[in-house]
Amino acid sequence: MNKIKSAISCVFLFFVTNVCVAQLTGRVIDTQQRPLANATVAIENTQNSTKTDENGQFVFKNLTLGNYVLVAFALGKEMAKKNVTVTNSTPEIVFELSDLAKNLDEVIVQ
Repeated sequence: MNKIKSAISCVFLFFVTNVCVAQLTGRVIDTQQRPLANATVAIENTQNSTKTDENGQFVFKNLTLGNYVLVAFALGKEMAKKNVTVTNSTPEIVFELSDLAKNLDEVIVQ
């Protein structure tokens, strides 16, 4: 009887964990639609973050279904945020990061 309960518990846990988690994929590009390698994408208010690959793509695996705020940033680019609802069929998330404004003060050499 205990073996049957254990088997049922294992099947239940397998079913629940496969239904309640998902993978979130996306990419980070610049304003000319070029991929941004080594950009950081993070889930706000968590320790969960990842870097983009050479094609600007990122992946978060085993996310619990629900609502998240993603933050993307890269050196020399403006930060961007997106509200995302993770489901079993969440589409790819695309961040387009613009260049930081470059305000340089005048330098006088004497």
